[in-house]
Amino acid sequence: MKEAQVNREIAINRPIDEVWKVLAVDFDTAYEWMTLIPHSFAKEGKPVENASVEGRVCVLTNKGPSGLVADETITRFDEKNYELDVSVESKNTPPGFPVKKSLSQFKLSPSVGGGTTVNFTANMELNALGGVLSPVVKKMTGSQFEQMLKDLKIYMEKGGHLAKGAVA
Repeated sequence: MKEAQVNREIAINRPIDEVWKVLAVDFDTAYEWMTLIPHSFAKEGKPVENASVEGRVCVLTNKGPSGLVADETITRFDEKNYELDVSVESKNTPPGFPVKKSLSQFKLSPSVGGGTTVNFTANMELNALGGVLSPVVKKMTGSQFEQMLKDLKIYMEKGGHLAKGAVA
């Protein structure tokens, strides 16, 4: 089994409590700020610690929940230290889809001037093909994760994502 790790970081000019609310407390509404997610909804189940939901399902195609989805479960919700861990499993994947599952970790910290630094790490478990294509998988997922953080920044600083008409 091959593993790959991707790390990204972004500074957001908004208070840490506001960023935490959008990223962690309102976890199931990712579609409101992530341009790569047409729809997301809360999973049914018992939330861990003080999380508002057990997790979410992110619909990744226009085929709805029967198409490619990311089934995400919150495994750690530490509101005191602004840390969130999420287990992600891809479902309804096309043949050869390289990532079996991953653990995403978000850590927020206050930055100078009242802003927030968001650190993101994804530890991905790859299938055999993903192992062979590991450098390509890291580059592609790294670009997607970077876009996710940019979307969060735009949403927090501009009041919406560009696909829905926020001002850049």
